[in-house]
Amino acid sequence: MKKFLQWFFLLAGGLVALVALLAVLTVFLFPRSVIRNKITSELSRELNSKVVMEDLSLSLFSGLAVKNFSITPEGLEGKPLLTLDKLEVGWRIWPLLHHQAEVTRIAITKPVIHLVKGRDGKFRVPAPAKAGSGEAPTTPSEKPRPSAAPGEKSTWRAMVQLLELTGGEFILED
Repeated sequence: MKKFLQWFFLLAGGLVALVALLAVLTVFLFPRSVIRNKITSELSRELNSKVVMEDLSLSLFSGLAVKNFSITPEGLEGKPLLTLDKLEVGWRIWPLLHHQAEVTRIAITKPVIHLVKGRDGKFRVPAPAKAGSGEAPTTPSEKPRPSAAPGEKSTWRAMVQLLELTGGEFILED
């Protein structure tokens, strides 16, 4: 029994050390600024807008937090279409092993949506990037694969336990 406990604690200590080493390597191999810049550049490209994110905190095991986030459509001067003081998303990683995406909390602090209606009567919102703009062309043989066969239900399940919205504002200029 004593040998079993020794092996058990040795194995448990090794696992803890491995997780700690992976966490430290992740911080050094993928600095937050690199991840933040990649996310903002991809969002800017996809939304045809200027996307700004002041700070990003990311933990593989618990979630992410974004501070001072804004989206300003290209070619539209003035106030951003969307600003957020803070966005926090928490999740559980282990349910992914059972085909479940479990979001424990989404908290949005001080969101401001600012819509402007043009003289033509249309709201000034960014048009999404066109397919093929800056991307490799797709051929008819390159069709996306469905996640489940036709007629079958997907085995994945997603849930959000808590959604918090604090101090929001909606501005509509006509």
